[in-house]
Amino acid sequence: SKKKERVELMRYNKPATATEAQVMGDDVIGALLAAGMALIPMALDPHGRWGPMMQHFLFHYRPLQEQAPFPTTRPNAAAMHTRIQQWPCPTGIIPTATSAWKETQYGTTGYKP
Repeated sequence: SKKKERVELMRYNKPATATEAQVMGDDVIGALLAAGMALIPMALDPHGRWGPMMQHFLFHYRPLQEQAPFPTTRPNAAAMHTRIQQWPCPTGIIPTATSAWKETQYGTTGYKP
């Protein structure tokens, strides 16, 4: 699943339709970067395990191994990977939501039965 997430940041160069010009995959990622957007590819393997980018987004877990560098022909993929790993891109949304919910239910003083 790590490989599948990585591949999504290195989109294939292909036409949008059979009659249109070829769209360069790294240019698509570059347009998202220029627009201030983030593309967070999330993968599930056949056994239901989540990829490292999905785990980071949901739980703020960091992968145990460092990401291999992207090819020099894909500079926007590398830039997007950097963007989705740091603020202001959301990470750890499950613990954040849980904490906010507990705050609304129990206040700052802790659990109240």
